Amino acid sequence: MWRWFRANLGYRILSILLALGLWMYVVEDQNPIVEQVLSVPLETRALPGGLVISDRPATVKVRLEGRQGQVQDLSSRDVRAFVELNDARTGENVVPVQATVPKGVDIVSISPERVTVSVDKVTEKQVPVTVTVDGKPASGYRLLDPVLKPSQVIVTGPHKSLDQIDRAFVEVTVEGVKENYLEKLPLRVGSGKEDNKALEWVNVKPDTVEVFIPVVQELPVKQVPVQVDVQGTPADGYRVAGVTFEPRTVKVSGPQEVLDTLESLTTKPVDVNGATADVVGETELVLPAGVNAGTLPPVKVVIQITANP
Repeated sequence: MWRWFRANLGYRILSILLALGLWMYVVEDQNPIVEQVLSVPLETRALPGGLVISDRPATVKVRLEGRQGQVQDLSSRDVRAFVELNDARTGENVVPVQATVPKGVDIVSISPERVTVSVDKVTEKQVPVTVTVDGKPASGYRLLDPVLKPSQVIVTGPHKSLDQIDRAFVEVTVEGVKENYLEKLPLRVGSGKEDNKALEWVNVKPDTVEVFIPVVQELPVKQVPVQVDVQGTPADGYRVAGVTFEPRTVKVSGPQEVLDTLESLTTKPVDVNGATADVVGETELVLPAGVNAGTLPPVKVVIQITANP
């Protein structure tokens, strides 16, 4: 038996080598080694406290090599490209780019091999929040002044970037609205210049603002005369000689059907009972239901009291 095995050993070894060679040929033919280039986001790591990135490349190109079955399915999510910034200082820092890849895949090259990362000191400042309102409400409605919460925010970031920022802002559209506008919107930051572009490397706290814009119906307006309601009787031997007052007319608004029947507005009663001298004072107007006069000053009244002849 042993003699037979020794006699066939060479054939056995040759068979194994041929099988191995055939297997390698099939693997190489069916799943060859290929290359692929991916554009990968560039990360930053280990930046010292008190510093912030002010500029860096967004991506780098990583050339990979490996078996076709593995490499062809890779995407930029499978590769991490990064720079270590342990020794970074303010200003420009030229640092090598590193990358990690899945097992079985090799890195052929990274382009560029070194990148410039600009670093600045972290600063913060408070800026006002503004809103730009586009569009018009529905016919017969108007907008009141917007209310913003908060009205100011804190922005942090590179000193040079913050020098360009004087406000945080949002833009809203109210075309055709009939009801109050209320939304919570993300803030952008910029300057008073026309571009109003959001700046990179800057953080806003809080990063949203609540925008409330009251929408009110525009009612018809009418100018009506004022009448003073004089009540009571002066003392015996005296009489009311005249009444002067200001304002003589007021502007009111309300539904058209209400205004059509409104001829004048009357004040609250002014009492002259038992008076022996002029009655001077202030009183208020009595508004019918549905009529609005806004914020009116009181009616100033002088009721002249004279002795009977």
